[in-house]
Amino acid sequence: MAHLILGTAALSEDRYDDALSHYERATHINPQFAAMHAIRAMTLALAGRAGEAGPSVARTLELDPSFRFGPFTRMFRNPALAEKWRRGALLAGLPE
Repeated sequence: MAHLILGTAALSEDRYDDALSHYERATHINPQFAAMHAIRAMTLALAGRAGEAGPSVARTLELDPSFRFGPFTRMFRNPALAEKWRRGALLAGLPE
Protein backbone atom coordinates (compact mmCIF):
# COMPACT_ATOMS: atom_id res chain seq x y z
CA MET A 1 0.00 0.00 0.00
CA ALA A 2 2.88 2.37 0.76
CA HIS A 3 4.18 2.15 -2.82
CA LEU A 4 0.73 2.93 -4.19
CA ILE A 5 0.52 6.05 -2.01
CA LEU A 6 4.08 7.17 -2.79
CA GLY A 7 3.55 6.55 -6.50
CA THR A 8 0.35 8.56 -6.50
CA ALA A 9 2.07 11.43 -4.70
CA ALA A 10 4.81 11.39 -7.36
CA LEU A 11 2.23 11.19 -10.14
CA SER A 12 0.36 14.20 -8.78
CA GLU A 13 3.62 16.16 -9.15
CA ASP A 14 4.23 14.85 -12.70
CA ARG A 15 7.24 12.81 -11.53
CA TYR A 16 6.35 9.88 -13.76
CA ASP A 17 9.60 7.93 -13.42
CA ASP A 18 9.35 8.03 -9.63
CA ALA A 19 5.69 7.04 -9.79
CA LEU A 20 6.49 4.13 -12.12
CA SER A 21 9.23 2.94 -9.78
CA HIS A 22 6.77 2.74 -6.89
CA TYR A 23 4.05 1.16 -9.02
CA GLU A 24 6.52 -1.46 -10.28
CA ARG A 25 7.30 -2.39 -6.67
CA ALA A 26 3.63 -2.54 -5.76
CA THR A 27 2.92 -4.76 -8.77
CA HIS A 28 5.78 -7.05 -7.80
CA ILE A 29 4.44 -7.33 -4.24
CA ASN A 30 0.90 -8.15 -5.38
CA PRO A 31 0.92 -9.27 -9.03
CA GLN A 32 -2.74 -10.35 -8.87
CA PHE A 33 -4.04 -6.81 -8.18
CA ALA A 34 -5.57 -5.83 -11.53
CA ALA A 35 -5.94 -2.14 -10.70
CA MET A 36 -2.20 -1.87 -10.05
CA HIS A 37 -1.49 -3.02 -13.61
CA ALA A 38 -4.01 -0.44 -14.84
CA ILE A 39 -2.32 2.28 -12.81
CA ARG A 40 1.01 1.32 -14.31
CA ALA A 41 -0.47 1.50 -17.83
CA MET A 42 -2.01 4.91 -17.15
CA THR A 43 1.26 6.25 -15.80
CA LEU A 44 3.28 4.94 -18.73
CA ALA A 45 0.86 6.68 -21.08
CA LEU A 46 1.05 9.95 -19.16
CA ALA A 47 4.85 9.71 -19.32
CA GLY A 48 4.64 9.64 -23.12
CA ARG A 49 5.29 5.90 -23.24
CA ALA A 50 1.84 4.67 -24.28
CA GLY A 51 3.47 2.12 -26.58
CA GLU A 52 4.79 0.33 -23.50
CA ALA A 53 1.40 0.21 -21.75
CA GLY A 54 -0.03 -2.68 -23.80
CA PRO A 55 1.20 -5.54 -21.59
CA SER A 56 -0.12 -3.82 -18.47
CA VAL A 57 -3.50 -3.22 -20.10
CA ALA A 58 -3.62 -6.86 -21.19
CA ARG A 59 -2.71 -8.08 -17.69
CA THR A 60 -5.35 -5.81 -16.14
CA LEU A 61 -8.05 -7.31 -18.34
CA GLU A 62 -6.74 -10.83 -17.89
CA LEU A 63 -7.04 -10.49 -14.12
CA ASP A 64 -10.32 -8.53 -14.23
CA PRO A 65 -12.18 -8.71 -17.56
CA SER A 66 -14.80 -6.28 -16.24
CA PHE A 67 -12.27 -3.53 -15.36
CA ARG A 68 -13.36 -0.09 -16.52
CA PHE A 69 -11.44 3.06 -15.71
CA GLY A 70 -14.54 5.25 -15.28
CA PRO A 71 -15.55 3.88 -11.88
CA PHE A 72 -11.88 3.67 -10.89
CA THR A 73 -11.18 7.36 -11.52
CA ARG A 74 -14.36 8.44 -9.69
CA MET A 75 -12.87 7.10 -6.44
CA PHE A 76 -10.52 10.06 -6.20
CA ARG A 77 -11.65 13.12 -4.26
CA ASN A 78 -9.09 15.29 -6.02
CA PRO A 79 -10.65 16.26 -9.39
CA ALA A 80 -7.29 17.16 -10.93
CA LEU A 81 -5.85 13.75 -10.07
CA ALA A 82 -8.99 11.98 -11.28
CA GLU A 83 -8.71 13.83 -14.60
CA LYS A 84 -5.04 12.90 -14.87
CA TRP A 85 -5.91 9.21 -14.35
CA ARG A 86 -8.70 9.51 -16.95
CA ARG A 87 -6.33 11.01 -19.53
CA GLY A 88 -3.77 8.31 -18.85
CA ALA A 89 -6.37 5.56 -19.15
CA LEU A 90 -7.58 6.89 -22.50
CA LEU A 91 -4.04 7.18 -23.81
CA ALA A 92 -3.21 3.66 -22.60
CA GLY A 93 -6.31 2.19 -24.26
CA LEU A 94 -8.07 0.97 -21.11
CA PRO A 95 -11.82 0.47 -21.48
CA GLU A 96 -14.01 3.24 -20.10
